[in-house]
Amino acid sequence: MLDCKAFRNSKNHRQDQITRVFEPIFFRLPPPFYADHFIGAEWLATQDLFQTLVHAEDVAAQHFAHGSIHMRTVTIPDLWDKGGCPISDLKLPDTLIAGLIRRKLSLGETILFPRGHDQILPGDEVTFLGQVKSMHHLHEIFRFPKSKVRSVILAGGSAIAEHLAFFLISQHIRVRIIENNHARCEELAKKLPQATIIHQDGSDPQLLCSEQVHEADALVACTHQ
Repeated sequence: MLDCKAFRNSKNHRQDQITRVFEPIFFRLPPPFYADHFIGAEWLATQDLFQTLVHAEDVAAQHFAHGSIHMRTVTIPDLWDKGGCPISDLKLPDTLIAGLIRRKLSLGETILFPRGHDQILPGDEVTFLGQVKSMHHLHEIFRFPKSKVRSVILAGGSAIAEHLAFFLISQHIRVRIIENNHARCEELAKKLPQATIIHQDGSDPQLLCSEQVHEADALVACTHQ
């Protein structure tokens, strides 16, 4: 970051500055004045893992702006009973936009870039764009089956595990992290007080049995190797 700051202050500054970071806290804050963008491979991998765990029903998903903006493509369930209502009458959150509708017809399919008078019908594949908090309302609005993930075990206390635990906890999902490095356990305990940190070897079958891993909804390997 000091290099970015020095370069920005130099006379040779012409291009945007991209800073490679590791700590999750940086992605929850806007980039400082001396860095235009943050990038972190661990953060991107975490986004994909979280999407798989919590929104497995999505046809496709993408994230922008360090994860604060999501784009999700979902199939409207057959139980959706407001197909005759214009989109303007659905009272979607202000921060949620229906950007594209893919509709299957008897002779093929059609693509719509919807406006307020258009309708969303059961069976449509709809791409939404909006803030993360708005995306959580999709299940309520369109009556998607709610995620059944309630408990996740992370084997390993890597940076990806830390990022993923933060996301899961924000969704009120119970998180247990198994890490064999004592110092790292203490660090995780301070950063993630709502998670259960276990100082053990996550590859030990007896430990996994004692932790009743079979009752968890998911087991994710998040080791450094």
